[in-house]
Amino acid sequence: MRIFTLYYPVWILVAAAIFAVGYAVATGTNKKVFLTSGIAAAVATLLLGVFCVYFLPTDEKAVRKTINETKNAVVAGDVDETLEHIADDATKTRALARMYVGRVKFRNAKITNFKVLEVNRLASPPRARVSFRAGASGTYDSEFGAASFATLVDFNVVEMRLGPDKEWRLTDNLDFSEASGF
Repeated sequence: MRIFTLYYPVWILVAAAIFAVGYAVATGTNKKVFLTSGIAAAVATLLLGVFCVYFLPTDEKAVRKTINETKNAVVAGDVDETLEHIADDATKTRALARMYVGRVKFRNAKITNFKVLEVNRLASPPRARVSFRAGASGTYDSEFGAASFATLVDFNVVEMRLGPDKEWRLTDNLDFSEASGF
């Protein structure tokens, strides 16, 4: 299953070629009919494949969307919006969000190296595991006044759970470390 998601452009081309040859053979052996019907079938298959890849919703896209929305809420300093993306029973993660979101003023935040490691729809409730690198800079109020910071964190594994409202939420299972080389 994973090979399809990693190389889907190749699989779309393979499917288009197989479909084109099969369709052309089925419609006749006349060279003009064979060529035009084969090309038309290949183009139609490619367009269908592109539509499926870019426009059909997937769990991977929904998980990525949740991570980006959470980042945007944290950067905006919106505690309530941030908490909406965290599971109700994730008490440690919710406490961290309440403690830091709003008190830290971000100038810049970025997520890179995003990978969906696993989506398990058979678990109850469904779970996903992702990894990514987060970088941020900004200021925070300390006992000595405003202090600047810049940090880079590797989230080795972040577990998410699908809520009853069909939205992915962060859980307390966060494995992270300060990134090396920064």
